[in-house]
Amino acid sequence: MTPALGVFMREPVAGKVKTRMARKIGRTRACAVYVECVRRTLRTASRSGLPVRIFYTPAGSAERIRDRFQISFDMTAQKGRSLGARMRRAFEVLLKKYTAAILIGSDSPTLPVRFIGRAGRMLRTNDLVLGPSEDGGYYLIGLTRRAYRRSAHVLFSRIQWGGPRVFRDTISRAQRARLRVEMLPLWFDVDTPEDARRAGI
Repeated sequence: MTPALGVFMREPVAGKVKTRMARKIGRTRACAVYVECVRRTLRTASRSGLPVRIFYTPAGSAERIRDRFQISFDMTAQKGRSLGARMRRAFEVLLKKYTAAILIGSDSPTLPVRFIGRAGRMLRTNDLVLGPSEDGGYYLIGLTRRAYRRSAHVLFSRIQWGGPRVFRDTISRAQRARLRVEMLPLWFDVDTPEDARRAGI
């Protein structure tokens, strides 16, 4: 079973990306950090060996994003008002063709490619794979088609996205849904200037 890999990203426009970071280092520098995060994430996705699809926002920016980053992967606009709704929709798209899928964002540019491979292997015997991030969220989520059908409404609704309890709340919901869950090692997102320095950006 080879899972598909979905990558979430936003068109890099100063003032629209890394807004919290921009308050400390300025919108231009924060946008440059985001661009480098995307470049590294796309490189990791390419090296994963999995079929990749980019889920982008805002709608209508696909060609600009494709040209800027020289993207050859298929691209689909994100749909949904909340992050949970957008992730749920992305899984729906990927799982129409594949029996398992993995989603990552563009905020973990140092993510080892081996973690993605490990997640794919974990999905052979588990329903859900999560990669916990240091800020309380998760940098990777993987689901089988069967688990998605059983639990998408539980995993992606009524969660305070961006808060410190995202990972814990997701695990709690997965347990209530009786999903077989496996976890990857703890990793970090680039959310602050200190994180960017840690990532070498």
